[in-house]
Amino acid sequence: MKELTTAMPIQIQKVSITHDAIIDVLIARPDFTQREIAAQFGYTPSGLGIIVRSDSFKARLAQRKAELVDPIITDTLEQRLGTMAHASLDILQRKLESSDDPKLALATLEAATKARGYGAQGPVLQQTNFIVQLPGPAATSSDWASKFGHTPARPLEVVDAASTVIDAPAAVQQA
Repeated sequence: MKELTTAMPIQIQKVSITHDAIIDVLIARPDFTQREIAAQFGYTPSGLGIIVRSDSFKARLAQRKAELVDPIITDTLEQRLGTMAHASLDILQRKLESSDDPKLALATLEAATKARGYGAQGPVLQQTNFIVQLPGPAATSSDWASKFGHTPARPLEVVDAASTVIDAPAAVQQA
């Protein structure tokens, strides 16, 4: 019997039908955790980890992923958007070459320049922060006023506007 050491990790020798089923779940449900998959197949999480890390399992998983030829499954969203953009540009280019419609040309130009970031930009938002140092707290308003040198406000004087005559400045009287 072989003695296991830390230098020699535990490996499965060949992939079984159960291991193929685990691969099916990994491909179909990439959001499942190892703990969920282990529970589904009756393994402990560490037991499933040994299987998943083995060379033969990794090779079979890579082979199965390579068998997926459907571009909708294998392509990323970014790749698919790029493919769609190129196909759309080809169609527009052919249409522009065979048409003298100025509205089509302007609409295409507008869409292309907008996509490239040319033209008028939206409003630029600018945030301005003000830092104000306020005086410390005081028990009463009179304590605060005496502490920070403010004098009490004078009462407002009420003036009857109808009886008050305002002298115009000399510059206005000369005009």
